[in-house]
Amino acid sequence: DEAERAFLDHDHERAEAAARQALQFRSDLLEARLLLANILAAKGESAQACDEFIAVAENYIRQGAYEDADRVLERASMDFPDNEDLLLLKVHSAELQQKLDRAEALLLELAQRRERSGRKVENAGVYEKLATLFPQKLGYLENLAEIHLERREFDKAVTTLNNLAFHYSKEGLHEDVVRVAEKAAAIRRPEAGVQSVYVEALIALGEYEKARTATHELILAYTEGTM
Repeated sequence: DEAERAFLDHDHERAEAAARQALQFRSDLLEARLLLANILAAKGESAQACDEFIAVAENYIRQGAYEDADRVLERASMDFPDNEDLLLLKVHSAELQQKLDRAEALLLELAQRRERSGRKVENAGVYEKLATLFPQKLGYLENLAEIHLERREFDKAVTTLNNLAFHYSKEGLHEDVVRVAEKAAAIRRPEAGVQSVYVEALIALGEYEKARTATHELILAYTEGTM
């Protein structure tokens, strides 16, 4: 009460001291910690304020009090709209509540924000999460493969491209199979599995000469795999 009265009177130093004293006796007083976060924000101590907001939201999430967690995160985002830790915690809360549309929108917001600031290569984790949450949306795997290539993570790029080839093959998207398989093959000789779906796609498209050459490569891949 003393901390709240001092805060309302704009006596931030006295308010902070009272809030911290209350937390010394009961560190689990989330309302006191939330008040401390607001006090620190009012004082312009951004890093500490964010840490306190996040600590409160994480506690609410652990308790399953998602509405309270979301309320705290929205409040914090008003003062710190560019803080990615707050945004990622919103994603975590949405995912736990099975609000996958909201999680997707937040992750895409983060990805676009990074791209606008020239940080596209930092989005690997974002697209990995999106591809996990929405395996049917293959565009996220496409984006992930592109980022791996830009980061020169060639093994990861090939693995992602091969996964795309298998997905496209199941959907009968032969042109896409050929496109991603050839992109992967330009990095590393394909393994028998992906080469097999590549051959099938070429035949389906009537690319018989390419299919014949690819079949030879498939035999080599199979032979190497059994040696």
